[in-house]
Amino acid sequence: MMLQGPGVRLQDGRYALQERIGKGGFSSVYKARDALLQETIAIKMLEPTVAEDRLDSERVLVEVKATMVHLRHPRIVGTFNLFQEGGRFFIAMEYMVGGSLEQRIYPSRCLVLDDAIRVMTDICEGLSYAHDSGIVHCDMKPANILFDHQDRAKVADFGIADISQMRGPELEDGRAKQYNIASIRNLLIEAFMAKEITRFCQDRPVFRPILVHFGPNYSLADMTDALIEYCRTRILFDELLTEIREFNPKQYDRHSGELCWNKMSRTGTVEPRSTSQDTSFVVGTLPYMAPEQLEGVRDDPCVDVYALGAILYRMLMGRFYLDFDMQDTSEARMQNMWLIKSQPPGLMPGLPPSLERVILRSLAKDPRQRYRTAGEMRTALLEDPSPALAQQRERLDRERQVRNYIDWGTSALNDGDYSEAIAHFGRGLELDPNNEKLRRFLVVAGHQRDRGRYSVSPDVRRMVRAYISMGESALRAQALDDAIQYFEEALKLEPENEKARRYLTIALHRRGEEQGSTGPQPGTRQLRTWLQRGERALQSGRYDEAIQCFGEVLEIDPDHYRAADLLTQARIARKRPRR
Repeated sequence: MMLQGPGVRLQDGRYALQERIGKGGFSSVYKARDALLQETIAIKMLEPTVAEDRLDSERVLVEVKATMVHLRHPRIVGTFNLFQEGGRFFIAMEYMVGGSLEQRIYPSRCLVLDDAIRVMTDICEGLSYAHDSGIVHCDMKPANILFDHQDRAKVADFGIADISQMRGPELEDGRAKQYNIASIRNLLIEAFMAKEITRFCQDRPVFRPILVHFGPNYSLADMTDALIEYCRTRILFDELLTEIREFNPKQYDRHSGELCWNKMSRTGTVEPRSTSQDTSFVVGTLPYMAPEQLEGVRDDPCVDVYALGAILYRMLMGRFYLDFDMQDTSEARMQNMWLIKSQPPGLMPGLPPSLERVILRSLAKDPRQRYRTAGEMRTALLEDPSPALAQQRERLDRERQVRNYIDWGTSALNDGDYSEAIAHFGRGLELDPNNEKLRRFLVVAGHQRDRGRYSVSPDVRRMVRAYISMGESALRAQALDDAIQYFEEALKLEPENEKARRYLTIALHRRGEEQGSTGPQPGTRQLRTWLQRGERALQSGRYDEAIQCFGEVLEIDPDHYRAADLLTQARIARKRPRR
């Protein structure tokens, strides 16, 4: 049976897959419809190899149990169900219609200051709840930050989270259990006599699977360690202690059940707690990994705080905080690890000093110098003592609005909608009365409108756009005679179409250069070079390079309409989220 693709139904028809919305190394995510709840959800379908591998299967159980049982929070993506069908694991999750943060900032886009702080405080709120529950995410990155229908950010994917300090059931005074592995081990060693551990596991189905991995020759210590690890990955310590009390109550009472867990205060401080470092299990995404995480430290919330600092830096600056080599080679990975351990973050020009201090503290190499939890970092972001931050936000927001009005106005101007262009340029000048670019564009738009336009029908307008589009294609292909013919046909239908007139001028000029009738003009060769480089960059999606090239053209010729048109296209494309 084919268990992937639109139209497939799972769980006896309850879940109907609709379309694939994401794909990772070990899973694919589908938009689906839950027939029972009549809601749109997401189904994560894991590869068959995950179900076949014991370690991968345990990680799936960790993620699902963490999010279904312990992490029900508005700022964490919810998990509804885990089931196995056709040799695969499937996870039913909350559907996040807004996509991921990675889609919004890739490859080098920035967020507005207020938007970046809002996203970060949302994520800190969700991670703070996880940290208070004893769970460390260990893989925070923009791809694991998703947005709901209200554009609020949520934390996703706890697949490699550390749950060694996960809080157990609460005590009567509201404090929570924090299991002491060493005490549990001592209790088991004392409670079991030689071979009795086999009978203990055999008589209890929940612990029976560990017998599969042991033959007739084993040591009590090895068997005990296997039982502890099995319970740790499945969060079964409460069940284990209950069964031990029934199996050997004398040893349990003598050892005292309270010795098997520590007490966690309401502030989340555990006394005592050992740090788990397993250097054989180093996993994560390098540009967001803390220095100590590279050495195997996973159970410290400071690991997530470091990743949050790296994410906030990228949201605001449009680049990674270090000059990472993104090639998939061992040399690049070694270089990146050296950067993480030894190099300070890059400069942050234009940011308020107080916000820069928050980022620098989050990215401190020494975890003792960072915020202890995501909750502390969120408090620092919301309680900024700097009075200049509000002014800085207002200035940045005003500049963003002015840029938007310029882009919208030039787009309307190129489309021949002069009244709309004038309205956009006018609103921009209300925000920035001294902006010379806005003044110049406003004059051009007013002049074009005053010249008057022929009233044409929608059918004629569509034909004009078709001729212009064919002319542009011919112009790019250097078929100048065809391009000239298309633009002339467009002008016959709409003589006042400025776009067709501009392209006709460019085509005639290029044909004149080829025929030698037009002598070289100062700067013409350099201008053409910048324009061609910009067009190639725009077609390849390198929007920053394209913007720079078209800017150089306009420095040489401020009235070069083709460069202005392409510059507008590049700016709009850079702001558009990549799908």
